[in-house]
Amino acid sequence: MSRSPMIDSLRPTERRVGRGRRVAGCACLAGAACAGALWGVGCSSGLADLEVVSASERAHTAVGCRQLFPPRPWRATHVIDATLPLGQRATLIGAVASEEHGFRSALLTQEGFVLLDVKYLSGEVEVLRAVSPVNRDGFAASMATDIDLLMQEPEGPLVQVGRATSGEPACRWHDDAETLVEVRLAPQGAELLRYDARGQLLRRATLGRIGADGIAHDMTIEAPGTTGYRLEVRRLEPTEDPP
Repeated sequence: MSRSPMIDSLRPTERRVGRGRRVAGCACLAGAACAGALWGVGCSSGLADLEVVSASERAHTAVGCRQLFPPRPWRATHVIDATLPLGQRATLIGAVASEEHGFRSALLTQEGFVLLDVKYLSGEVEVLRAVSPVNRDGFAASMATDIDLLMQEPEGPLVQVGRATSGEPACRWHDDAETLVEVRLAPQGAELLRYDARGQLLRRATLGRIGADGIAHDMTIEAPGTTGYRLEVRRLEPTEDPP
């Protein structure tokens, strides 16, 4: 497969700095008691609170959750096998690179033709290029928020750390005024869940084995519902940071 100039152009452009976080004082170590006050987790959201654990386990789990998101700068190229509504299937190439306060990403055909080129900065999506069939309303924003879930620690406060009802160590972030992100740790990788304010599942993602650069080699993401889809994402090749 020939390498597209677009992939080479997606190079990290920021220095190694942490993302801005608005972490509430009681967020990660005060247990479930303060979470309802911060967002209504386990109350109006319809989600059960995480199981309360010891302070040392909370601290260890919080570190593990944050380590799932690659440190900046980063860049990666993936093969994406997509299962679309009505059973349609497609194989595409995805290229993504960190930028200050966000990232830039391109979606290409296997021949290297650029279908979509977007920037996602501080939660805002800027479409640089979009051609049929991916130029329909909402597609670019959906792709950007999927990448955001997989690659970036949520910007909002960490509101709960404990154990999920299924037993896994877990963390929850209040990502914005309308969504909650939950990370459930596994021996190799993790499960990531995004809910709306009512507790309805919007996305379910999995991360497989994490590479030395902090990026998973295998990922999946699913959007439920009649218009939902499933993406199976495989790292095409590790790439070194540019000099």
